[in-house]
Amino acid sequence: MIDTVGADDPLAFRLAAKRHVIARVTQMDGANKFEENFILNVVKEAEKEDGFAAQYSLALGGDEAAGTRASL
Repeated sequence: MIDTVGADDPLAFRLAAKRHVIARVTQMDGANKFEENFILNVVKEAEKEDGFAAQYSLALGGDEAAGTRASL
């Protein structure tokens, strides 16, 4: 879906944000950094990247994500 819609599509941006977080988790796990505070450390590492805070907020589904969830 991400590849077939415009770059400004809110749902595509949200999915891309989630992919970014998953990629960071995979990278850190592969580097044997899985430990008690793993999730906290993933977020701390990702915060060092430009634009991550906005992307993370969108991935969590905050106010910025309005209209990006499919209704059930």
